[in-house]
Amino acid sequence: MSITERVNNYPTKYEYGFIKSEIETLLKEYPIDIERFNLSMMGHTCMIIDNETIYYHCDIIQAIKYSIRMYK
Repeated sequence: MSITERVNNYPTKYEYGFIKSEIETLLKEYPIDIERFNLSMMGHTCMIIDNETIYYHCDIIQAIKYSIRMYK
């Protein structure tokens, strides 16, 4: 399964995207450089629902791909 398919089909609490704990669980599936992942996530638009920050699927996909590519 591709990164895009995995992220887009991941069972998230909110349909709009990922909360922090979901991101942390998802990232365990990939050999990423967490510093590069965090760097890639800086400056992205997000939303707040019930005091939880929601990160969009497309931003998670981009950050994972960047982190794996730079890690190799």
